[in-house]
Amino acid sequence: MSRDETAPDPELVRRFLEDRAQESFETLYDRHSPYLFRVAFRMLHGDRSAAEDVLQEAWIRAVTSLSRFRGESSLRTWLCGITMNCCREVWRRRTFVPIDDLPETAASSPADRLDALRLERALRRLDEDGREIIELYDVLGHTHEEVAAILDIAPGTSKSRLFRARATLRGILGTD
Repeated sequence: MSRDETAPDPELVRRFLEDRAQESFETLYDRHSPYLFRVAFRMLHGDRSAAEDVLQEAWIRAVTSLSRFRGESSLRTWLCGITMNCCREVWRRRTFVPIDDLPETAASSPADRLDALRLERALRRLDEDGREIIELYDVLGHTHEEVAAILDIAPGTSKSRLFRARATLRGILGTD
């Protein structure tokens, strides 16, 4: 294991900014890309190609603005915010075509798969704010503070958006 693989993110960022150390960047990329891809994949409704494009664009933006990263949140949270912005741009450029199936790992039994598909379709009917908050908080497991940092909103706004999005989702699904 190299020195970079065990170094904390702030140290890797410092090394990269000082001398554009390729090893530091590669470690950051390898450490955070799987998560960022999952975010993009979820936010883009399973469109692998679009998620790969978003991941690439997010890293390009991150590298060019890394010197402005203030460390007020974790690097992962900051990178997730950049990824979300890239996803928003994709949403604005096109309309999603509903999928007929979910990835193989989404549910095990036919009933579970049907419920998951129903939920996935309901999520698509939410507005952008609702979809983002449900995905970030309920699906990806971020805290309200992390969601606030990612979306550049207050934690209280995160909580109220989540409350409204869940209520809307319940209405769409016809559940309590």
